Amino acid sequence: MSRSLRRVLTLCVMTLSLLCGAAPARAELPEIPADVVRALREYSQDKGGLSALLQTVVPKLATVALELAANSGIQKGGPIDQTLSAEQIKSGLDASPGSLPMVLYKQEDGRMPGAWIIARYKRVKPSQVLERISDPRSALRHPLVDQHFEVQPRKKHDASRWGDDAVHFDMSSLVTLHMPFGAGMFGLRDSYAVGDAESVLLPNGVGFLRFHHRPLRPDERARHASFQDKKGRTVKLDDTHYEAREYMLASLLLPEKDVFGYEHTIHVYFTRIVAATKPGTTLKSNDSGTSSWVFQRGARDGLVTPVKLIRDEVERLQK
Repeated sequence: MSRSLRRVLTLCVMTLSLLCGAAPARAELPEIPADVVRALREYSQDKGGLSALLQTVVPKLATVALELAANSGIQKGGPIDQTLSAEQIKSGLDASPGSLPMVLYKQEDGRMPGAWIIARYKRVKPSQVLERISDPRSALRHPLVDQHFEVQPRKKHDASRWGDDAVHFDMSSLVTLHMPFGAGMFGLRDSYAVGDAESVLLPNGVGFLRFHHRPLRPDERARHASFQDKKGRTVKLDDTHYEAREYMLASLLLPEKDVFGYEHTIHVYFTRIVAATKPGTTLKSNDSGTSSWVFQRGARDGLVTPVKLIRDEVERLQK
């Protein structure tokens, strides 16, 4: 092929892409450390070692999934070797959602704290839980979620950094959130977040799902400028709802087999949500009022309620 012909064909492809409105490239999600991927791939529920695995991978996953500062310490919960001890894993993960082991990291200026909670779902496999929480209808059951839209449809990876035998999907979603009562006292407003997500299922039964915010693109903003929420009310972006500053969710799902041979799922749920704030509002790390409200109300709505909803789903699954 001559150089001139190659240039003509290149221009034709570029022109067709513009005319057809080609979708913009997908943003890259923060990279999961290679040693975490390797440890999760090598895990075997038949060999045990669940507590040691969790103590190794959960702090590293938290750093990436919650974008923790280098010097972030734990404010509540921990130390990690106690929160994820073998005894705690054996007896502490079947409690009511409000009593489950939870870790809250120290708040940084301008951000809400990152946190995670760990629970056990009995007689259900990670693949079943992953399917449930990947379904947008599950998100809509959360009382604070107004609406959930698919922005970019699910697309399967032919090759994955999790391994060629991993079942790995990408997708993008738009979520709108109604802030709970009391949020206005701290300048937090009803918000929306668009983000890229991935779901991964490994051959050994380990599952992983995460959603990471990114800026709303102009074509997405035009497409979702006005819509109906789940209660039939009209929502207008940047009029009734405002773009969230941060929105990060991640779920690590590990298979577990008990002495009777029954399979269960251990779920570590990571979350950091920073809603849109009123102009002039500054989130201070030394504000005891904010920290107290965040832990009491934010932990309940952001951590405890989702775990309860999933447990309810699992119970219905068993009937």
